[in-house]
Amino acid sequence: MSKALKVMPLAAILFIHCNAPRSENKNPASPFPGLEQHLELTQLATYAIELREPSGLTINAEGSALWTVANNQRVFKLDLQGRILDRLAYKGKDLEGIVYDPTDSTFWLVEERSREVVQIDADGNVIFSQKLALGGEENNGLEGICRDPSGTLYVVNEKAPSLFLELNGEKAIKTRLDLHFASDYSGLFCGLEPNEFWLLSDQDEALIRWDRQNGKTQTYKLPFSKGEGITVDPISKKIYIVNEKMAHLHVFEFSIPPP
Repeated sequence: MSKALKVMPLAAILFIHCNAPRSENKNPASPFPGLEQHLELTQLATYAIELREPSGLTINAEGSALWTVANNQRVFKLDLQGRILDRLAYKGKDLEGIVYDPTDSTFWLVEERSREVVQIDADGNVIFSQKLALGGEENNGLEGICRDPSGTLYVVNEKAPSLFLELNGEKAIKTRLDLHFASDYSGLFCGLEPNEFWLLSDQDEALIRWDRQNGKTQTYKLPFSKGEGITVDPISKKIYIVNEKMAHLHVFEFSIPPP
């Protein structure tokens, strides 16, 4: 796709299949009703990003700006159409994931090969860093990070082994779970429902909603490979995904059909 073509609207509904049965929404006021309800995804647009291999994505509390990490190991601020607004000072080693912390306007990053969690301020200065006690092949390390409303951080290890990790207050591993419902795990977002997480699988070309408490999953096939970062705006009900291979920002709208 030419980078001159900035927007590619699609009319097709991309809701494919899921593994959980439909039932009545138990919490209709919530933007994320839990896995009792199926979601329908409609792709709204695809935007070219003037970066090489964007990986990881987060959105601010106002839903007005995105941040991603790129192949040159820097953090970039984007508008909602993928245009570059700013570059932060931090220079990483093998950056893969990023999440915004609205309590102090900082960011949490993951470095894949060093298995390191790093906190930076709004300008990109390092506040904190911590290496996690993980082994495995260097290039199959940390891929995504998210933060739930309570402030708990979670990270995902890509494969060999595929792991979901909950961090404690000192940002060391509190809980370690083996993952088996996808070929690999390349992105992570914390849902607004307790124990709900959204994961990307690069190899499966899929977005997966996962209920950690009961193990249920819903899988949505994506029309592209190399999805490497995901974030969700619960107010506008939009899902943003960065595609590392094509350097695209994909925008989806989700809706909840009536039971």
